[in-house]
Amino acid sequence: MKKTEKNKRVMFSGFFVEAILLFILLLGSSIVVKAQEFLFRNTNLPLETRVNDLVSRLTLEEKVLQMMENAPAIDRLGILAFNWWNETLHGVARSGV
Repeated sequence: MKKTEKNKRVMFSGFFVEAILLFILLLGSSIVVKAQEFLFRNTNLPLETRVNDLVSRLTLEEKVLQMMENAPAIDRLGILAFNWWNETLHGVARSGV
């Protein structure tokens, strides 16, 4: 392989790595900005304001699913899945208690 071809490959691979890193950086920053747009994530606001914001963003199906023992993630709001080993469908109940 000629030296110029090798230099071109090195330059291209360096450019490719930089482009990937820039993409990751931009993607990560857009996720952070989107998460900060939600009022319910702003800890400086009163609890009632935050709760009302969160509940208003949930669909009826999401609200119902959050009352179950195995609540699924709600990716669009950044809410993780969880399993509390209890449910509120019939009042707060704890398995084995």
